[in-house]
Amino acid sequence: MKLTGKQKTRLIAIAVSALVAVAAGQVMQSGSDNKVVKAAPLAVAEAPVEVYSNVDEVVPLSAPADAPEEAEVQSVARAMPVLPEGPDVAPLPSTDTAALAVRMASLDDRARLPAGALDRMSPAGVPCDTEFTATAADKGTVLLTLSLPCATGEMVTISHEGLRFTVARPATGEIKLRVPALSPTARFAATLGGGARLEAEARVPEAAEYDHVALQWRAGAGMQLHAFEFGADYGKAGHVWAGAPLTAEEAAPLGGGFLMRLGDGAGPGAQVADIYSFPRALAGRAGVVRINIEAEVTPANCGKDVTATALQPGPDGRLSPAELVLSMPGCDAVGEYLVLKNVVRDLKLAGN
Repeated sequence: MKLTGKQKTRLIAIAVSALVAVAAGQVMQSGSDNKVVKAAPLAVAEAPVEVYSNVDEVVPLSAPADAPEEAEVQSVARAMPVLPEGPDVAPLPSTDTAALAVRMASLDDRARLPAGALDRMSPAGVPCDTEFTATAADKGTVLLTLSLPCATGEMVTISHEGLRFTVARPATGEIKLRVPALSPTARFAATLGGGARLEAEARVPEAAEYDHVALQWRAGAGMQLHAFEFGADYGKAGHVWAGAPLTAEEAAPLGGGFLMRLGDGAGPGAQVADIYSFPRALAGRAGVVRINIEAEVTPANCGKDVTATALQPGPDGRLSPAELVLSMPGCDAVGEYLVLKNVVRDLKLAGN
């Protein structure tokens, strides 16, 4: 087929458009059998264009119904956007900073941090202010809150009426604990790893309605405090220990006591405590709560002496300490238990 001058002009225009399509990521393929593959209209064309796949066949691309049958292909240069000229901007001074210094010095003092303020901030941007509070809670307990945003990696020892236990400072720097109040005027102290001491106090009148027995030891001693209420046996209702502690809310409807294990046992020399609390007014019956102390033989304590402190009500009603020293069996007894009876006086209840 011999091309006319007009066809040659249109064919050249199509070749230019095809190059633009390739640059824009458009792909048109033609098989070896010269079959024609239709492609989407190019964005640069303002009118539909006919594509010549070979000299023998002409296949028009689909076009809007109102498009003219014949249209001239606009030049590629006209399709390219032209950015408008921006306004003239004065260049910033390269060396003269005196004016900038004057402006910064004139800022309101309220918009600037005082000198050294960043030195008193935690990595999270929290001020390095320590705070220790005690708030009375239900069932004769106290909620302790200790904020230590900048005391990284420290152990904290909490003490209260002879009771001592250790907790690790979490990454957030805030410690929250619920602890039985051992007296109506509950005073607590928090001693940090560096020796700093914080104090807090709460009035808890409900604390006078509870009897308490506690056992405290250093981590690794394998100690446990067990309470057997009104003749209860191991694993039965009324056997309260760290493996079945009950909460204060769970124990109240049952007319029994609850046990809290305090301290996480982390770190060298960490102290752990079990404290059993029994509500005298809720018992509703006469009876005895038998108290046992047990020690599990573990690879960490076998063949060694371990120490513990038992706390029980004295004649004045305050907790009185009793020091204990146990010689643990050899390591061939790992997994066995030592049961210490009559070390702590049983709680005798007269009923209402």
